[in-house]
Amino acid sequence: MKKLYVFIILMLACVCFSATAQQDSSATYVSDIGRPATVQISAVYQGKNYYSNGTGVVVSPDGYIITNAHVVKDEKGKSADGIVVSIPVGEGTYKQYLARIVKVGDEATSSPTAIDLAVLQIDVQNLYYVTLGDDDLVTGENLYCMGYPGITGEFTNGNYKNASLTSGVMSAKEKIAGYGTEYIESELPVDHGNSGGPIFDKNAQVVAIASIGLGGASTVVDGNNVFTIDSTRYSYSLPAKYVKQFLNECNIKVPDIVNAELTKEYVKGVKALNEEKGKNAVAAFKNVRDIDANFLEINKMIDRAKNIGGGSDITITPTAITILVVILVVIIFIVGFSAIIRKKPKSKIKPGPAPWDDSSNDW
Repeated sequence: MKKLYVFIILMLACVCFSATAQQDSSATYVSDIGRPATVQISAVYQGKNYYSNGTGVVVSPDGYIITNAHVVKDEKGKSADGIVVSIPVGEGTYKQYLARIVKVGDEATSSPTAIDLAVLQIDVQNLYYVTLGDDDLVTGENLYCMGYPGITGEFTNGNYKNASLTSGVMSAKEKIAGYGTEYIESELPVDHGNSGGPIFDKNAQVVAIASIGLGGASTVVDGNNVFTIDSTRYSYSLPAKYVKQFLNECNIKVPDIVNAELTKEYVKGVKALNEEKGKNAVAAFKNVRDIDANFLEINKMIDRAKNIGGGSDITITPTAITILVVILVVIIFIVGFSAIIRKKPKSKIKPGPAPWDDSSNDW
């Protein structure tokens, strides 16, 4: 019985080890892919002493950026007189560009053509960008929001906080009273300043744009109608299908795959890093640095890649660990089971004499 107890304990230990060996790397992957394309937006209004700030996301190498309409319009629906886009290039530092409004929608109205989206463009080529995905999400799927919460009402000349990443479960898709579009409801903690920021799936594709955040009841006025939205628990994001429609209305075609040189090399490096292929990641990140020496924390990315097996591709990945654990469990099972069945109980019945035994009186 002692061997059986030891065998059971070893089995449980292996199962626990296997569970802890499998780590979810989706959040890190999404952060690495999404952060360089997640920008800060500051809208300037003449004669006013405040700035309307929010988040945007670069969706093409030629400078097209998606954000919310309410980020670049004031409370009366007037578009901003000037817009500054800040692109991250280092720890809390940014390069700034003046942007033009290509198209801006209506913030909140029940008109079927109204939508809380805006397209901006900055005069920069070969920008890093992320791709738009499909919003055919499943309830319970984990989503990730990237943006700059808490920056509203201030303008600090490009020295801001870093982009933050939050995660939450998708709850439903539904239409909200006072809005003409369908929204993705989720438990993502979206706050002021996140507006216009990208919502990523686990593959780091943009599946929605953050629009209505957590933080209490919101009032929406649509003509003579007043609606109240309870956003104390849920946040609401515009699905990617509306973003694609909005871009089509502007005759803007954005890449649905990664094909620009800078973006292609960086994504290749992040994928290699995620797969713990240090040598490949270092090579790709060095190519990015050759193209753009000011790319966001590119030297740190190279150092991270070098720390994986010394930059070698001979590494033990979580998948390999899991396989080794399974093999170990099978070996322990075979050895333990063999030890149990090998120990047969001794018979207490003595064998009688053979029929040809001369010592028998009955022969």
